Amino acid sequence: MPENDALAVREVLARYAWHVDRREWDAWRALFAPDAVWASVANGEHRGQDDFDRLVARLDRLVTADPPTRHLISNELVKVDGDAAVARCYVTSFVGDVQRVRTAGEYRIELVRGGDGWRIRRLDLALHRPTPT
Repeated sequence: MPENDALAVREVLARYAWHVDRREWDAWRALFAPDAVWASVANGEHRGQDDFDRLVARLDRLVTADPPTRHLISNELVKVDGDAAVARCYVTSFVGDVQRVRTAGEYRIELVRGGDGWRIRRLDLALHRPTPT
């Protein structure tokens, strides 16, 4: 069933983007394992409930500042090994009514399968400067 597992992991990635754009923070947080880490050079490393509260507040400010936002996840490479998986993909964030590019980068995401499905254990975001539009 590796193909089904890879599809399930891709579903988690898609939900991640959809929930951010719709500010569905409870649903977004449910994508993460209880001991998850979210990290980027620009925003530091976040782990644990309090850190994720601060991260959600920051993300909410960013997506509210220039709505609507659209996060596009692309070129997903997924490797499943039993109850663990690693996904690498690109992310492009579009903002505003003209949908200009705000950021572009890469995710490296470690996931773990539990009784309730696949959850993000660690997400690393490497941002690149956007191309001027």
